[in-house]
Formats: sequence, structure tokens, C-alpha cells
Amino acid sequence: MRDGARTFLPYPIKVWMAGFVLAWEQFFPAFKWPLGLIGLFVGLSLIELPQALGEISGGWLQAGLLALFLILFLWSLRTAMRDFSWPDEDRILRRLESWSGLKHRPLSALSDAVAGGGRTENALWRAYLKRLGDVRARVRVGSPAPVAAVADPFGARVVVGLVLILGLVAGWQNPGERLRAAMLPDLSGTGPGAVSLADVWVSPPDYTGRPPILLTRPVAAADDAVEAEPETIAIPVGSRFLATVNGGEETPVLVIEDGTEAGTADKSAEGALEGRSERVAFETIAPESHQIQAPISRGTRLSVTQDGDALAAWQINVLPDLAPSVSFPEAPASSERNALVMRYEAKDDYGVTVVRARIHRLEEGAVTTDDPIEIVMPAVSGERKNIAGRSFSDLTPHPWAGQQVRITLEAEDDIGQTGASDPVDMLLPERAFTHPVARAVIEQRKRLVTEPEERIDISEILLTLAARPHHYFHDTVVFLGLKSAASRLYFKAPDAEGIEALQKLLWDVALRIEDGDVSTALRDLREIERKLQEALAGDASDEEIERLMEEMRQAIDKYLQAMAEQMMKQAQRGDQMERQQVDPNQMLRRDDLMKMLDQMKDMAKTGARDAARQMLSQLQQMMENLRMGMQQQQMSPQQQALQEMMRQLNELSQQQRELMDRTFKEGQRQRGQMPGQQSQRGQRPGQMPGQRPGQQGQQGQQPMPGQSPGDGGGEMSAEELAAELAEMQERLRKQLGEFMRKVGEGLGQIPEGFGQAEQSMRDATEALGENAPGQAVGPQGDALSQMRQGADTLNEALREMANGQGQENPNAQAGEDDDLDFDDGDPLNRRRTGYGFNDNSDVEIPAETDIQRARRIFDELRERSGDRSRPTLELDYIERLLKRF
Repeated sequence: MRDGARTFLPYPIKVWMAGFVLAWEQFFPAFKWPLGLIGLFVGLSLIELPQALGEISGGWLQAGLLALFLILFLWSLRTAMRDFSWPDEDRILRRLESWSGLKHRPLSALSDAVAGGGRTENALWRAYLKRLGDVRARVRVGSPAPVAAVADPFGARVVVGLVLILGLVAGWQNPGERLRAAMLPDLSGTGPGAVSLADVWVSPPDYTGRPPILLTRPVAAADDAVEAEPETIAIPVGSRFLATVNGGEETPVLVIEDGTEAGTADKSAEGALEGRSERVAFETIAPESHQIQAPISRGTRLSVTQDGDALAAWQINVLPDLAPSVSFPEAPASSERNALVMRYEAKDDYGVTVVRARIHRLEEGAVTTDDPIEIVMPAVSGERKNIAGRSFSDLTPHPWAGQQVRITLEAEDDIGQTGASDPVDMLLPERAFTHPVARAVIEQRKRLVTEPEERIDISEILLTLAARPHHYFHDTVVFLGLKSAASRLYFKAPDAEGIEALQKLLWDVALRIEDGDVSTALRDLREIERKLQEALAGDASDEEIERLMEEMRQAIDKYLQAMAEQMMKQAQRGDQMERQQVDPNQMLRRDDLMKMLDQMKDMAKTGARDAARQMLSQLQQMMENLRMGMQQQQMSPQQQALQEMMRQLNELSQQQRELMDRTFKEGQRQRGQMPGQQSQRGQRPGQMPGQRPGQQGQQGQQPMPGQSPGDGGGEMSAEELAAELAEMQERLRKQLGEFMRKVGEGLGQIPEGFGQAEQSMRDATEALGENAPGQAVGPQGDALSQMRQGADTLNEALREMANGQGQENPNAQAGEDDDLDFDDGDPLNRRRTGYGFNDNSDVEIPAETDIQRARRIFDELRERSGDRSRPTLELDYIERLLKRF
């Protein structure tokens, strides 16, 4: 008798697993048709076959296909559900016995029980079970039997699998959208899909620097729908219109009203001009997909039409590219070394690419037919809409030197448009030679241009000059140059190229006679300056700039050495040179030049190339304005007296400035506004804050009046220190009074500023005497300002005295009327009054701390750029900064 499966469930999990295996073996044969239909529909949907049928038939074929799949799926699902049933216990036990290799159905026997048996029957049943042993431990679950081949003998499942794989490959990016489109047929019509105008841009030319313009006018089906007060869009001339149209059978057309020169390469039969409009056809890149790229040169309205309907329209305003303008802010002039100095200012709506100067020779007020001299102005970097610059050009070797010329500036923009300045007439700078032999050589050089037929006579004169070596210091190079030029002229008439070569040779000979190697060194220096200026303005590498700076360093050394050698030679020849006292603040030392070069190198490395270019321009000014001591003119006794007064005033003002600093700090200390600062008590008068006794003068500082370096002393109270400062202020006031007496004797009158300064010093003394240093600072500052006003009067008197004697102000190498705009003659181009006040406010050069800070920032940027863990947005920003600087 069977008592049910409950008596045999020591391992129920195996029974359930065996049941699932038998169910799976029955599931595939039963559900093969529903599963096949689902896989086939998904694959066809992903490759968009239903959608294609819908587009062809207006959605009806797609709907019919969906209905067919649905009917077949429901019928096959009904059949499958009828054929499928969960396996019963007997089948499960028989399959377990088969997998486990058990004979005589022991699992069934273990589930049985004796019905109505007695003692003997029960004993026999227990003996039977004992003989069977524990078969439950040997029960195992096997794998399903392969039924796919039996259920699908023709391999239809392979076709379904291939279609599904193709669909997944084609539609893996948007499978959901494709399935939704396949299951929702559009039965609204049988025509093509809706037309869409997308990706509408206007891209300005690259040189304008303007970003692309997105045209956001809405798509419309009628022209009047897009004419509702459209906004006018400003478009630079030469911009390109880019658009894409999807849908529609006819080719779209871009209509440019009011005429245009665009699209000449893309015109079709529809692209003929109609009145004041032009039609440019789109390019078909795929079925029902069209695009266009057409330049816009002029017009007032753009519209895109298809099948006679306007898809969109825009009102435009084509901005013309104006020609650049250029002018002379001041007339061209000659530098100290007879170089032609030209300042220029140019502007353009988008940017100036090049500025050049054209020089024509004048003859009786009219321009000759000779080829002009063309000089390209130094390039600039950064913003090019408004630029200004200056060039130094040595044209003294040119045959036109000393002749009347007409100079015109010309600026050019990116598309080749040019603008010209008003012409300026002037005498081209000419080198004035003082040596008689050099003047004779230059005279014969000029005759080569004006009297080329007199070559024999010119040759004989050059031979005569060469035969007198004692007149040109027995210089072998000069002798060979004169001899070579004379021989070439005597034996053969030179052509134009030969005359040019002879002119260059004679010019070099004359320069050597006059200056030795100075002029040659200056010419090389100017060439290096030009190359470095262009490199800083362009995209030159740091290595190239560093190489040019090293060459410039060598050229400066060569130039200074040539000047020194020439002075020594003149001294050895016994040339009489009048010397004058030179203000140390005006001396130009090699260390100053080398320090400027080092700063320029640091600026270039940290990306501050504009500042480096500005410093190079100032260095160029200094070298052009540099004068040798032998060329200084002697001052009159009155001028020397005034110069000495100005030196004394410089010292007096420096002492007053130091005293004002001491007074201010003492006032701050008394008010307790300088926390953390050491007490000034015990500090000797004239000792700078933080300086130990005996250190005055170690840093180039002079002791205060009445002081001697190294004086010691004990601590002083605030009253004692104020009394000491008052004594020093009174001493300075008396020195100013003595100075005023000397000025009155020299000029016959005392400038008003000095009298006011003396009164301000008196007020400061009284305030210090009352132990009120804070109230003394104001009068001390007034005294400095009033001394500056008096110094201006003295400087003007010295200038007038020099002009009255027909001399140049020896304290101002370039005066107010100098076209180079050097203020009061400091070779370093520092603003000066007559007594040594320096004002560098017009020199926009970064301080050393700024350069170091910039270098630290630059190093930090480079370090962060190597950290790839930073956000992409930050790394992109750092890369742009590094490329820019």
C-alpha cells in the first residue's frame, strides 16, 4: 500500500530540482512557437523592418504585421499551455532512480507500507528494507535531456537567433525607442515623415575671433508664421551659413534676399538670381537628408524653403569688414645715433596684421619713380584691434640719406584691406662724419649715385686717400678697403649691383675711420633687437627667445667694448675731450643692462611676453640714446654751479625723506599702532628700523646729519627721541637756508618753493619739540613737495641757460622738443627733476616680487596639469592657461 511521498522526503530539494528539470524538458517543446515568435518580432523591430513597412504603406502594413504576430502568438500560447503540465511524483521518482542507477524501483518501495500485516509480514518487510540499504544517500539529480533537436528538427531556432543578434547589433544604442516605434504604427497618412530644420548655425570667419551664432528661429509651415517681428542678427561679412534639413522629397533651398555672392560653387538650376535675391540649393547627403554650407557676403534676409513652403527665416545685418586706419601720433625723428624713429598707432574692427612704412624720395617736391624703401614695423602680440609701437631704422647707409623723402604708413588686415596715413615729408637722417678722411670717402660714395660716369676720377681720389695712411691712423683694413674700391672702379664700369656693393664697402670704410668698431657693433645690436622683438610678439619657443637674449647680451658687450676702445684710442692720440661732472643717477652701467636682460628672460619664461617686449623697447631706447663721454659738451661756470646746487639739493631732500620716515614710525609707535614691532628706543638717530648699531652705511645708506656710523648709545625715552628728531629737523632747515642763499646769489632770486619748504620745516621742528611726531609728518611731506617745485625752477633755469648759449642741456640728453620723448636725459629713461627725484610711474615693468610670484604660479599650474585625477573641466582650463602663457 502506498502511503504518499511524505514518508520519503529526507532530501526534498532533490525532488524539486528533478521536477524543474522535467518541467524544462517539457517547456521548450511546448512553448517553442510562442518563444520563436517573440524573438523574431524583437529582432525585426530592432532592425526597423516594421517601421520601414509602415513608412511605405502609411502604417497599414506595419499594423497588419503586428496583428499577424499577435494572432499567431496567442494561438501558439494557448496550445503550449494545454500541452504543458508539471511532472507528477511517479515521474520524478522514476527519473531520480534512472539518474542514480537504482534497480527495482527502490524509491517507490521506500514509500510503501504493509497493509494489515501481522508479526511475520512486518518482520519480512523490515528485512527487505534492510537489504535495500540506505538508497537515499545514493540519489542524485542529473542534467536535462537535449530536446531542442527533437522539437526543432529543421533548425528554425537558428534563423530566429540570427535575426535577434542582427537587431541587437543595429539597435543597441536605442533599443527601447525602436521597439516602441515598431509597436505603435502611425496610421495618419501614407506620405513621408515630418520635415525638420536642424543644426542651423552661422560661423563667422576665424580671423574675427567671434563665436558661431546659433539661429534659433522656430520651424514654420508658412512664411507669415516666421515674419512675426524677427530679431535682426548681426553677421560678419564672409560668414558661412550651415544647416541640415531632414525629411521631404524636394531639395531645400536657401534664399538670400537683397543679393549675395555666396554659394557660387553650389548653385543648381534653382540657384539663378531672381531680382534682388539668390537661391542656393542644399546638398543631398542621404535619402530625405540635406545640408548646406554657404558663405554670406551681403543680404538682409535669409530663409529656407522646401516644396514652396518656408521652413524658417531670419532678418540679418551683414557687417562689413572695415579697412584699417593708421597714423603718426608724432612726426618721425632722428635718434641720438641718427636712426629713423617712427611711432605709429593703428586700429581695425577685427585686427591689424602688419604695419609698414613706405619711404619715397622727393625731387623738387614731387615723388620720384625710384622704388620706395619699405620698413615693416615691429609686430605686436595680444589684442590687435588697437595697437601702437615704435621702430628704430638705421637708414644712414642708404643713398637717400640726407635727402628729402615722403613717409607714409600702411596697415593691413586679415583679408588684405589696407589703410594709409597722411604722408609726412622730412629729411632722411644722415650720419655726420667729423673725420676729414671719412667725409671725403662719403662724398665720393655719393658721387657714385649722382655721377656714375666719373668713376675714373672717383677711383683716383680714393687712391689718393689710401696713399696717406697717417691720416687714418695707419689702419690696414681701411687701406685695403679704399684700394679695393678704387681698383674695381678703375678697371670696369660697375652695373647697378656693383654700385650697390661699392656703396656698402665705402660706407663700412668711413664708419671704421670715424668710429672704429662702434658703428658695426651698433648695427649688429639693432639687428638682434629686431629679431628678439619679433620672437616675443610671435609664437617663438622659450629656447629660441633664450638664444636670442644670449646673442643680445654678447652684442651689448661687443658694443660697449667698442666704445671703450675708441675712447682709449682717442686718449692715446691726445684728443682733447672736455669732461663734465656726471650725476651718478645718470650713469649707465653694464650691470643695469644685464639686469634688464635677466628680468626680460624671467618675464618670457613666466608668459609675460608683453611686459618683456616693453622692457626691450626701453632697452632699445637706452642704447639709441646712449652717448659716449667724449661727446659731452663742456658746461659754463654758471651751469656747473647750478649743477652742484642740484646735487646738494638731492642730498638734502634724501635726508629730509629719511627723517620723515623716522618721524612717521615714531608717531605710529607712540599711538601703539605697530604691534609686533620692536621698540625704537635706543635706536640711534640715522639708524634704520631693524638695524643694529654700527650698520649704517653697510646697505648704501648715509648717516643722518650730526651722526657718525657706529655710534653707540643707551636707551632713549620718547621725549628724548623726539627732541633728537627736532634737532635734526632744525639742522636740515638751516642747511636749506644756506642753500637758498647760494641760489639767490646765483640766480638773483630765490624760487618760491624753497621759502615755503623752509617754513614747513620750521613747523615740523615745533611739532617735534612738543613731542608730537604724528603732527610733524604733514609739514615734512609738504617740505619735500615744495623742494620739488623749487627744483623744477632750477632745472628750467639750467635749460634756459643752455639754450641761450646754443648748447644742449647737459643734464637732459633729450629735451622737451625731442621726438624721442626721453624726459630729462636719464639713459635709463627714468623721469628726473634736476636734483634726483626719480619717478618710474610710466615704466610698466613688473617688480622682482611680481616675477617670482608669476613663476610660482606657473610652476603650480604645470604641477596640477600632471595630476590626471583632477576634474576634466579643471584640467582643460589649466591647459588653456599654459598654452596662453
